Amino acid sequence: MRLAAVPFALVEAATEDYGAGEERLAWALVASLALAAVALAAKGRRARPAWLGATALAFDTAFLSLWAVLYAVEPGTPARELLVLAVVEAGLRYGRRGALWALATLPALVVVELRLSDALGTPFDVGHAVFPAGTYLLVGLVVGVLSDRLRPAGSPVRPPEQPPSG
Repeated sequence: MRLAAVPFALVEAATEDYGAGEERLAWALVASLALAAVALAAKGRRARPAWLGATALAFDTAFLSLWAVLYAVEPGTPARELLVLAVVEAGLRYGRRGALWALATLPALVVVELRLSDALGTPFDVGHAVFPAGTYLLVGLVVGVLSDRLRPAGSPVRPPEQPPSG
C-alpha cells in the first residue's frame, strides 16, 4: 500500500503552493515515504519478523501525522482524516487492542487544530482534536473486532507470515 501511495504523494507535492519552508518538508516527506515503502516491502518479502509490523505502523503514523500537519491549512483538504488510516492499520494488525492506537493520533490532531486556528484567526478548540480522536477510536474498534472475528480461534493476534516461496 505504501508503494501505491508514492505517486499520489508526488503529485500532491508537485502541484501545491507552499508557505515558507513547507515545500522542503513536503519533498522530504515524499522521499521518506518512497524510501520506507521500498525498504519495508523488500524486508517483508524476505521475512516478516514481529518487529516489522510495529515499525511499519510507527512509520505510517509519523508520516501521516506530518502530512496532515503540513496540509492542515490547505482549503478543502481533509488532511486530518488521513490519520484514520493508521488506526485502521492498527486494528487490522492488533485486533481490538489496535483501536487504542487512536490515542497516537492526538498530538497531530492538536497541532493541526493549532495551525488551523492560527491561520483562520480563531481560538484553539480542543474539541476539534478530541472528537476526531474519539471517532478514530470507534473506527479502530470496529476494524479490530472484525479482524479478531476473522482469525481462527486461539491464533495469535497477528502471526508472522512466511515469505513467498520461489
